[in-house]
Formats: sequence, C-alpha cells, structure tokens
Amino acid sequence: MRARHTTVFGIAALLCASATRVWAQAHTAYVVQDLGTLGGAHTVGVAVNANGDVAGYGQLADGSWHAFRWTARGGLEDLGANGGLSSQAAAINTAGDVAGVFIDPNGWPHGFIAPRDGTMRDVSTATFRVHRVNALTDDGRFTGMLFVPETSAQYHAFRTRVDGSVKDFGGAYTSIGIAMNEAGDVTGYEAHDAYGSNLARAFRFSDAGGKVDLGTLGGVRSHGLSLNNAGVVVGWSEVADPAVYSRAFRARPGYPMEDLGVLSGSIAGATAVNDTAGRRARTACLPFCLPTPTG
Repeated sequence: MRARHTTVFGIAALLCASATRVWAQAHTAYVVQDLGTLGGAHTVGVAVNANGDVAGYGQLADGSWHAFRWTARGGLEDLGANGGLSSQAAAINTAGDVAGVFIDPNGWPHGFIAPRDGTMRDVSTATFRVHRVNALTDDGRFTGMLFVPETSAQYHAFRTRVDGSVKDFGGAYTSIGIAMNEAGDVTGYEAHDAYGSNLARAFRFSDAGGKVDLGTLGGVRSHGLSLNNAGVVVGWSEVADPAVYSRAFRARPGYPMEDLGVLSGSIAGATAVNDTAGRRARTACLPFCLPTPTG
C-alpha cells in the first residue's frame, strides 16, 4: 500500500492545481487512480498535462530509479536511463513529451527529452552542458540548469529558443530555471552570494522585462516554482518572523509579491498556478487552493 499512497499524493496534489472551481463548489471531487509501479516499492508523479498524461519517477525491482510516462492508452512506461545509472522526470507537455535528468555511468547529470512514442534523448552538448531540464513547452523549448564551470556560478538558468539556440541568463552567482510558460517567460531562483542557497531569491525572466528579482516577503530567501501564461509567478518565501519557515506567494507582473498565508503551522508554498481565459491566475495550490479576485 505504501507505493499506492506515494502515487496518490503526487497526482492528487497536481490535479488540485487544475481545479478552477474547487473553491466555489465544495462538492467538486476527483477520482484517484493508482498508476502502478515499475517493479519497486515507490512511484512518484511530479507533472500532469491537460490530457491527463503523467510524468514522474519510480523504483525498479533492483532499487534503482527510472523516469516514467503514464497515459490512459499505454499505461505506465519505463523511459529508461539512456544507458546510465538512473533518471528522473520533471515535466511533461501537452503532446506527452517528457523532460528531466538522467545520470550517466560516470555519475554526471544530463538533461533529457523523451518524445511521446520515442526514446530518451540527451540534450546536453559539448557547447551547452544542460544538466537538468525542469520545464518543457508545447513547441519544444525548455529551461533548467546549465553547467558553466568556467564561472564561479557553476550553474545558470537558461532558455532554449524555437531554433534550438540557447539563451544563458548569466549572472555572477548560481541560478536555476524551474518553470516556463508558452510565451517563453521563466521563473526559478538566483543566488545573490557565493554560498548559493543562503541568499537566493525568486526571479521572472521575460523578453520584455529581462530578468527581474521578485524579492521576498521580508525574509532572506524565495523560490519561484511555477508561472502561468500571463507571467504570474507562485512559489515560497521566507518572512521576517523566524518562527515561520515559509509562506506561499503570488507575484503578478508590475505588482509586489503577495503573501498567500498558511492554513496552519509554519510552512506553506505554492507549486502551481493556472490561467483564466488567458488573463489572470485563479488557483495556486499546495496544500490549498486560492482563487484570485476578478477585476
């Protein structure tokens, strides 16, 4: 039963992000489906597309981990590890293409894309060493972690273009792209000192505005975890109160970061935000759903 519980939590949390009416209609409910396993004890769903296809990673009988894709048509599909030691999916687009990271036989990470009905493809090259793909758009662009050993940063957030070229977001310190919308806007986090995680703040990158530091809710750190097609970013931020670990936030373009609060306890974070007729965010979830006022 433990494997089933792991699967249920991952997918239920993701499905919450797509519920536009869950706040207004308390009777809205979901049917939770067990996706099975890859032979081991655990299966973790991390992303779901509009068609209900799921990407994640699961444990094999030998204890190793592989990325998977689940579809209603094909069931649970082991995507392998491209000849490496392990793999993990991070994203899936509308077509069912899956992206993530695999670890090669020497222990080095490589970003991958596994097209629907295709095999896993290494997207890291000698020129652009992509160590992880965290988000994938419907036209095949992606963002994640670009290895830049010639700098003190070591990793830069980046974005690929439609023609396949790479836009390195640069910066003196480490940055990582976590989510990308269909317009090519990216969010994630960027360090502001040499120690990385000790002073890292959420950012939004767009063609119109460049890379914008979204700040915090009064604390030291924040991370952007998702954004919609209007550029609304959600994630988590520390606050000034040391008794509170984090609060969920929403940051709309041109507006200060908004504190979404907590339901109870001292930890909250928003992991997904959807669109309302292409205009504004309606819902941010984990572990709650919050509708945005209209207007």
